[in-house]
Amino acid sequence: MSSNKTGGNVQRIHVGARTLFTPGARQLVKVGMRNIAVVEHKGHLYAIDNACYHHGGPLLNGDIEDMGGHPCIVCPWHSYRIALDTGEGLYVGIDVVPGAAKPVPAVRSKGCKQRVHQVVCDGGEVYVLVDLSGPAIESDSYANMALANQEGAMAAPRESGGRRPLGLHSGMRSGQVLQHTAPSRAGTSNPFSTAPPLLVASGDRRHCSPVPELTVSCCRILPVSEGVKEFYFHRADGTLMRLGQPGEYIELELPLKDADGGHLRRKWTICEVNKKGALFTLLIKARTANPGGASTWMHNYALHSSLHVCQVNGHLTHAHHARRLHELQGRVLWLTAGIGISCAFAALNQSFNEDLAVMPSQARGALHALHLHTDCAVAAVAKLPDLLDLQRRYADPTAAHTYQLHCYITQGQAAAAATQTYVTSGRRITAADIAQRTRSFFGDGVRFLSFVCGPPAFVNDCTDALLSMGVEEDLILTEDP
Repeated sequence: MSSNKTGGNVQRIHVGARTLFTPGARQLVKVGMRNIAVVEHKGHLYAIDNACYHHGGPLLNGDIEDMGGHPCIVCPWHSYRIALDTGEGLYVGIDVVPGAAKPVPAVRSKGCKQRVHQVVCDGGEVYVLVDLSGPAIESDSYANMALANQEGAMAAPRESGGRRPLGLHSGMRSGQVLQHTAPSRAGTSNPFSTAPPLLVASGDRRHCSPVPELTVSCCRILPVSEGVKEFYFHRADGTLMRLGQPGEYIELELPLKDADGGHLRRKWTICEVNKKGALFTLLIKARTANPGGASTWMHNYALHSSLHVCQVNGHLTHAHHARRLHELQGRVLWLTAGIGISCAFAALNQSFNEDLAVMPSQARGALHALHLHTDCAVAAVAKLPDLLDLQRRYADPTAAHTYQLHCYITQGQAAAAATQTYVTSGRRITAADIAQRTRSFFGDGVRFLSFVCGPPAFVNDCTDALLSMGVEEDLILTEDP
């Protein structure tokens, strides 16, 4: 495989002889870090970035099907359909036709999600024209990620149906990363750490061996609730080894001094990934009591600032505890206070809006989530409209997937809250509330997994309440220290 410039920003990549591309054949080529899958389908050649825009799945191993007049490659991880000719994400929705007996299925587009490239044949040889000068596309996040592009280029196409031996990337499952043993502070194996931090600052020896330095830049800030904003970040420079999962935390280095005179480091929960073209988003609440602190600095100065990434880690996700949740038939309790709700939203949004939407029906496990939240005011509850929408869509107690939210609002809003059945006003949550609502939702004496997120006093009180109810200690998960 060779490369040469054709003018402007276009690279002309030589792939090989056209005669080698028999029906259904496919070949992996490499342009810098970026892996590109070249696929033959019904006499045509297509080139598409190999790492799927959703979670980086290897498209080279996907089946191909026609959908809405487009040849679509099906991601082998989550069955996302991507048009080989346009890069659009396609799905089957429904159209309600007046007078029709039932809704009519209809193919719909999510817009261009995956970067595709032009393929030309010249003198019997195949070339891919790579032009990255246009606007960013969601799949670019994974095209620039080292872990999603570990496999080397193929010398020749493989035959249709002749599956390539699994490599470092294609042999991984969704959410799986390189497995290293990460000892806890006590020197014993940490049962919650299924993946060590793979984003480590250059020269940082506190964790695994260092990787090339990564910086991210805040490209957008949007208000979410009273005092809370959502910060959108994209990669500014360096190598992205893996994208964190919603619910994990990311540690950023800020241009502020800590108590020892070094740069201040602060951890925030990853809220969503691949949202509106951003690598990830964070929910950050301004701390009025600490005007010189990290959160206030982010609200005032983060936009367009480049920040150093120290690590990504954490265990407060449903994916990290999938085996335990399966054993408990999907029963999970979230106890949150203040901005601690960001952990719950990240996990619940991922499970209900992402995973359930793409998993085949036979692969979907049960999920029954009870969420009890404490805050100072209804207007301060971050992502409340989204959570209420989840509750509306998953309200059926007899269904396999259910979600129930109840908020305890400390400020007196009795009149305003009278019509809001999801609100108890004028007080904090109590141990009696937790016991009563878990019995009502899960049943008496039924085991469930508990996540507790919020200020230290809240976490301690809720943990004590759960233990007094007989909940096993290993079924109570709290925020990382």
